[in-house]
Amino acid sequence: TAFNEADLIFINAIGNQLAVALDRQSARAGEVRARVQAEASERRMRFLADASRLLAASLDYVQAWESMAQLAVRHIADLCILDILEEDGSIRRIPVLSPDLPKDITGKQIEDALQNVVSEVMRTNSPALYPDAQEPPLGSADITESTKRSVNERSDCYESYMCVPLLVGSRT
Repeated sequence: TAFNEADLIFINAIGNQLAVALDRQSARAGEVRARVQAEASERRMRFLADASRLLAASLDYVQAWESMAQLAVRHIADLCILDILEEDGSIRRIPVLSPDLPKDITGKQIEDALQNVVSEVMRTNSPALYPDAQEPPLGSADITESTKRSVNERSDCYESYMCVPLLVGSRT
């Protein structure tokens, strides 16, 4: 059957309504994306402001870095481990865990899994970045193959990992 003029007007009206609905949905999606981006930007700025405040608040570098680790765990990480090389060559470890870390994973498991990486990063003063624990690290040419394997074998504890040496004067 052929459409008469009334049918064509009705179909055209439905098409127009659908076009308006799609435009509204597209505009709404754009608003949601913009809000999500603005909120993410606000969180980053708040993190940077809090970090600046914490670093300026204390001359005791251990206290300042411990506060920074707690801030990082609140905002961007599940775990932060500070390994501080003392004057006598010993290492003081300060782990900061998120209360949201799965209960079957302990900080000790993660620390043990990553010990070789920490040792090599401290030895070489070169960072190691594992954006995906199943893949080799980025920017870590000095990390040995056995260390890469030990991190990958224990990647059930974490999804990504970063180990960065921080220099104070001439000390790591």
